[in-house]
Amino acid sequence: MAKYLYETTGDFNAFVGVVHELAQHISSTTIYEDGYRFGEQSAMMVYERYSIVGSSRVSLSVMITEFEGKIQLVAIPSGGSQAIALKINNWGEGAFLKEFKQSLEGTDKTWLR
Repeated sequence: MAKYLYETTGDFNAFVGVVHELAQHISSTTIYEDGYRFGEQSAMMVYERYSIVGSSRVSLSVMITEFEGKIQLVAIPSGGSQAIALKINNWGEGAFLKEFKQSLEGTDKTWLR
């Protein structure tokens, strides 16, 4: 399973907001499923979208935490496989993660101000 790790500094709440906006707008079929804030320094968010390649829905779970002045993010996609016994199709997952990564790395780093 693929995962994406990102580390930055800055305003935690602003970063969470930027990530949420980026993730929601990756595609027209992306929806925010749910999330949870663990105090002031951790946030979990889950997004889902339709994958044309896999003809199914895939999800992206994003966990963001702040520790010792650093903001750390991990994003892990799942779903999309149409097999019963084993996972044979993860193209949709990979595409969702790749587009999220490109969006985050290509955005203006407003949380640093």
